[in-house]
Parts: sequence; C-alpha cells; structure tokens
Amino acid sequence: MLPQDILLWLRVACGVNDDEIVAAMAGGADRVERDLDSPQDDVGFRPALAELPPDERRAAVRAARDVTASRLAAWRRRHRHMTWPELRILFVGLRELR
Repeated sequence: MLPQDILLWLRVACGVNDDEIVAAMAGGADRVERDLDSPQDDVGFRPALAELPPDERRAAVRAARDVTASRLAAWRRRHRHMTWPELRILFVGLRELR
C-alpha cells in the first residue's frame, strides 16, 4: 500500500476534501516545527514524528509546506504520488484540526 492509496481511502471513507488536506498539511507542519523548536526536557513530552530524526522531520515540513490544491490535483489526475513524509505530516495535521 502506498501513501497515495491511504490518501484515497481518507478521501472516500472519511470524506476529507482538498481544503481540509491543505489545512491539515499546514497545521501538521506547524506542529512539527513547534516541537522541533521546543525544549524537550518535559517528562513525558513526545514530539510529533519523534520516530524520525530531526533532519527528516525538517524535510517532511518542507515537503508539507509545498502542498497546494494544485499539487493535490496533480496527485489525483496525473498519477503523481504523495510521499511517506507528506502522509505523516497529514496525519499530524488532521489530529491538530479535530
């Protein structure tokens, strides 16, 4: 299963639309950046995407910032694929929006 398959499932099963996806990508990128900039000396603090090293989290943020409605259309119409880092940021952002 590819990230694009999961995105399609989110669209169909959960009714997530393009505006929500773009907003979630921005929100997810904001959250990951905040966590990267926060002191992590709080007991129990777990930053978003903690399983990734900081460099990979920064790269995921950059990729998420590039997602626009036209990029979503390209993923859908031209069979371009979402990347795993973009999907991770999307999930962080969807959680932030709820």
